[in-house]
Amino acid sequence: MGLIPSKFARCPKNKQAAKYFREAQKLGRECDIDGSIACYSQALVLDPLNSSIYEARGTSLFVKRRYQQAINDFDKSISIDKSNYLSYSGRGYAKDFLNDRRGALQDLDTAIRLCPQDSNLYTSRSDVRLKLGDSAGALKDANKAISLNPNNAWFYYSRSRLLAQTGDSTSALRDLRKASSLNSRFKSNRVPRYIYGN
Repeated sequence: MGLIPSKFARCPKNKQAAKYFREAQKLGRECDIDGSIACYSQALVLDPLNSSIYEARGTSLFVKRRYQQAINDFDKSISIDKSNYLSYSGRGYAKDFLNDRRGALQDLDTAIRLCPQDSNLYTSRSDVRLKLGDSAGALKDANKAISLNPNNAWFYYSRSRLLAQTGDSTSALRDLRKASSLNSRFKSNRVPRYIYGN
């Protein structure tokens, strides 16, 4: 699957930079992430104060597992436009992969404050909270994600795993069945091990 262009992306006003920017997005969709990064870099030479280009290149760097470089780009994006919530969330994801859970939580808190209707942010923060040992906070975020997007099978599956970890196998099984009803990918003739911990 290719890299989906950012919902926040603002095409540069400079025509040549805009050309590189659109090409970078096209290459990302086609799974040419290295090519995408190169085009974003060219766009930044021409438009070095564009928050969206840094955010988009940071996302591409994250996909390539170049987490510290991604963080550097998200930092730059935020320094230019403090309202770019995707830069906060992207930086939070990268920090999580670098085991900076507190930093990740802080960035996801800010992203949610800026865009409280993005259900994916709550699922991500739920994961980080669970890693920090805050199962109550993790469950609260998982519930919020589902309330915002009640037809997302992944959210039910994710909450199912969380509920199983807290010992609530009945609710975990209920959520797994809901996920299965929404997406056949989650269907199985056997109850997965994580439900009963064996």
